[in-house]
Amino acid sequence: MRANLEISRLSLMLLQKLFSRIFNSSMIEQKQSESLLAICTLAYQIDGKFSLEEQKVVDDLIEQIPWHSQTLVKTFHSKVISDSRDAISTGEVEQFVLDHADALRGASNVLEVIRELIASDGEVSDSEAELLKTLEASLS
Repeated sequence: MRANLEISRLSLMLLQKLFSRIFNSSMIEQKQSESLLAICTLAYQIDGKFSLEEQKVVDDLIEQIPWHSQTLVKTFHSKVISDSRDAISTGEVEQFVLDHADALRGASNVLEVIRELIASDGEVSDSEAELLKTLEASLS
C-alpha cells in the first residue's frame, strides 16, 4: 500500500512537470488547449482507473491551461469527460482521437506527455497502448 502511494506521488509530480512544460511553451492556442485537454482526459479514462490524486492533478492542470473561450474550462472539461466516456463505451476512440489530432499536429511534446501520462501509473494497459498507437498515427 505504501509503495503504491509513493508511485502515485511520483506519477503526480511527473504529470505536473510535463504539463507545465507544455503550458509554458508558445504552442498553446485555444483549439490546441481544447484538444490537449480532450486527449489527456481520454488517456486517463481509457484504462478504467482514475485515482483521487490524479483528479487533483487534472484539477490543477485545468487551472493552469491557457484558456481564451467564453465557455469556462470546467464546463468544457465536463463535456469532454462525457464525450470520452461515450467514445470508450461505443468503440469510437479512434474517431475521438481523429477529431482532436489536427489541432495538435506539429505541437511539440504532445506525444511525450501522453506517453508519460499513460505510463504514470506503472503499467500500460492494452487499451492505453492502442490509444497511443492511434494518436501517433494521427499526428504523423
